[in-house]
Amino acid sequence: MKALILNSGRGSRMGDLTNSQPKCMTALSDKETILSRQLNMLIDEGITDIVITTGYQAEVLKAYVKELNPSARISFAHNDRFGDTNYIYSMFLAKDELDDDIILMHGDLVFERQVLKDVVESKDSCMVVSSTAPLPKKDFKAVLRADRITAVGVNFFMDAMAAQPLYKVKRDDFKIWLDEIVKFCERGETSCYAENAFNEVSDLCCIMALDEEDAVCGEIDTEEDLVAVRKRITNVQVTDFLNIIGADFYTGVPDSQLKALCDYLVNTYGTDPKHHIIAANEGNAMAIAAGYHMATGKVPVVYMQNSGEGNVINPLASLMNTAVYGIPCVMIIGWRGEPGVHDEPQHVFQGQVTCKLLETMDIPYMVVDKETTKENIVDIYDAFKEKLSEGKVVAFVIKKGSLIYNEKAHYSNDHELKRETAISRIADTAGRDVIVSTTGKASRELFEIRERNGQGHEKDFLTVGSMGHASSIALGIAINKPDRRVWCIDGDGAALMHMGAMAVIGNVKPSNLVHVVINNGAHDTVGGQPTVAGSTDLTGVAKACGYETVLLANNEKELEEALKEVAGVSKGLTFLEVKCALGARDDLGRPTTTAIENKKQFMNYLRDAGRENM
Repeated sequence: MKALILNSGRGSRMGDLTNSQPKCMTALSDKETILSRQLNMLIDEGITDIVITTGYQAEVLKAYVKELNPSARISFAHNDRFGDTNYIYSMFLAKDELDDDIILMHGDLVFERQVLKDVVESKDSCMVVSSTAPLPKKDFKAVLRADRITAVGVNFFMDAMAAQPLYKVKRDDFKIWLDEIVKFCERGETSCYAENAFNEVSDLCCIMALDEEDAVCGEIDTEEDLVAVRKRITNVQVTDFLNIIGADFYTGVPDSQLKALCDYLVNTYGTDPKHHIIAANEGNAMAIAAGYHMATGKVPVVYMQNSGEGNVINPLASLMNTAVYGIPCVMIIGWRGEPGVHDEPQHVFQGQVTCKLLETMDIPYMVVDKETTKENIVDIYDAFKEKLSEGKVVAFVIKKGSLIYNEKAHYSNDHELKRETAISRIADTAGRDVIVSTTGKASRELFEIRERNGQGHEKDFLTVGSMGHASSIALGIAINKPDRRVWCIDGDGAALMHMGAMAVIGNVKPSNLVHVVINNGAHDTVGGQPTVAGSTDLTGVAKACGYETVLLANNEKELEEALKEVAGVSKGLTFLEVKCALGARDDLGRPTTTAIENKKQFMNYLRDAGRENM
């Protein structure tokens, strides 16, 4: 794989900053320029064959690269017509060097390390887009059809996303594009974008959209852009944040908003109980933290999504509070449903009350956003230290993208059965029975299975929030609809979160309930962090709780056999554990009906089904 960095232009909108040097030499900090950052990241990703086009101040640029002395093979393609041509002509001049998979980027592009990693690791040719950024008036947009890019340009607004000139183009796709670039240049069409040539062959050249949402990835065209990007790339690093806190013990429940923190903890400590415990629920985490403090005298850290505030209120009020034991703790809370930011319905109200709950609980807090600096946190934490010394709990509320971690944790297990396949088999077996599905990707997959099969959604209650309570919802339905079989599709993280529900279910013994736990040993929906279910005998727990039929499926064949057995059992409380692989489809959607619509349709189905049985 090679990289091509386009650096021929003048960059006149940068004012005095480009009077004597190319734009790519603009300093982002006292430690790096745009180009040095790009080269370091490329080399870190194993790309050491790099072509740089030159034009304006070519000799200055070459001397600078020599001074950097990167551990890579650098070659140059000079465009002496940089004043009256665009980069399409620079790519034409570099064509003889471009005989491999290509990472293509503009020389004024600044991006996060993870963005480049995602591009390099993409199995498809791809271009970076953002589904969360507003469509720019004058910059690139990509027109999409089923995630495939059909056109790129400035003037596209329909069916388009904001796009950035950072590509991975596989050899065969790049050859098609480059051949068209040659045709353009041989016709004298050298002042347009290279993407004009792509648009002519986009039906032959398959480039997919790589959605990096709010991640840093953008061109620096003006001094204002430079100021904005400098702020974003100096976001607080997780390591700096935790060094300020100075703790050596962390416990909590993973959250996608805190993925940088969770990945750092897993990479650094794994699940070494001396330093890091992924708890069953947030109240569990707070109690562990209390025990840690009493045993060591040190201040622990408890992390969670803001939805976990509900689980943690009791130990905060009756254990940690200074009116009781006065146990200090630092909370780190991911802020889903932040007011003014689009989010899923289960997060909206929780987002509105996140800070209000902390205020009601008399917990001092700081909101950390993308403008927060390390110095801001140092100042606040100095004040927090006094509160902690008094036995108080303090909190950091983290907005999306506010913490940075440049590494990625990798999670996997040994199972091959995909969760969506398992859910599809379960739905087929359930037939006209009702299904209560747990929060996260399981409910999203069930919704899409119904869509794909041309079925309605009235038989399914999608528990989009309230993690850990799907089985109790199913119990309430099963008791009151004894003539209908009720299936609960649960997850291992959810089952662990409120495992006491299994004891209650086993005691009540509703003969029409089938409780399925899909166990991939991970909090898959929020990033794949491990649960303890990978080493927990869930079938043994079910037997001990009083489930009458207990089954285990380790693969698709065993699942089919287990479902046949369940279908043949007319009565009896049933538990089925299904071992599955991690992960979901990249294009997995979300329910297109509202939560209220789902509830009404489901209740109507229960009512009408009940009449059929009279």
